[in-house]
Amino acid sequence: MADSTTVSFEIDSAIKSQADSLLEAVGLDITIAFNIFVRQIITSQSIPLQAELSLGEQFGTLMEKMRKQATEEDGYLSDDEINAEIQAYRTESANGG
Repeated sequence: MADSTTVSFEIDSAIKSQADSLLEAVGLDITIAFNIFVRQIITSQSIPLQAELSLGEQFGTLMEKMRKQATEEDGYLSDDEINAEIQAYRTESANGG
């Protein structure tokens, strides 16, 4: 197992609770989700988020909201397992699950 370190950060308790519920539904927890997120940053050399503009919202405004939200508020999966989990979640969501 790779050497590990503890990361500590604050998050709004309601947001964490919602994330916990969604992640549990796909068999993940917040630690695994964070590891997936960080690995994707490394793999893609970018922040792996899709920013969708709606109702004429400007990209700069959306990024500012995201920045504000980010400042206020042997168990690793392989890339194939991550992709399988994402695909399963998308399929379930598309089928109304």
